[in-house]
Amino acid sequence: MSDEGVLEREAEKGVGVASEETQAGPGLKAFAYSREFWIILAFGIPLGIALAFGSLAFLGVTDGGVDLWFDEAGSGWFDGELWWLAVTVGAGVAVGLLRIAFKMPPNPNSLVSELEEEHVEPASVPGTVAVSAVSLIGGASVGPEAALASMGGGLGTWVSERRGLNEEETKSNTLVGMAGAFGGLLSSPWLAVLMVLELAKPPGARFGRVIVAGGIAAAISFGIFFAIAGTVFL
Repeated sequence: MSDEGVLEREAEKGVGVASEETQAGPGLKAFAYSREFWIILAFGIPLGIALAFGSLAFLGVTDGGVDLWFDEAGSGWFDGELWWLAVTVGAGVAVGLLRIAFKMPPNPNSLVSELEEEHVEPASVPGTVAVSAVSLIGGASVGPEAALASMGGGLGTWVSERRGLNEEETKSNTLVGMAGAFGGLLSSPWLAVLMVLELAKPPGARFGRVIVAGGIAAAISFGIFFAIAGTVFL
């Protein structure tokens, strides 16, 4: 084939790509006017509000509990109090009793596995939140991410199941709830959405739904959290 023929074929390919790109704009605009977009919007807003106050309550309880014991803690060797050992031992015993009371499995799902499975069992949320709160108050060197993700994902799953949504929509809403729960935790709500997407890797249409609804939920959660707390957790 001559050089002219190759150039013509490449030009034709370029025209095809350009026409596809030009059609993408109207497609996105149409989505913004679609019923699905407004359903996503209607789900993301109340979820963001609920999780903002849920995050504030959880972090308020854990921060207040930590301040009861460790408010005057120094950073050097042997700066602590001997009776702090009793606090940590007591918290460990309480965690064990809570695991029995809530009938938690020996190896509960981790935050990463829940994100990868795009599912949080609503019945597991109370136990996860209680154990995390007592662990943090007792001085465990962990963060609130697991409890907040459990709250957000569990709420998203529970609402979806109550509404009789299909598996695809339920998985999307679980990730949206997690993004909303992380909204006040990080310095930008979009960091929460990106973290959820990076770990969960939802395929196809779920990716777009999580961006839209997760961004809305995280932004609202961030706004309420920051306005009341005056800072983000980190």
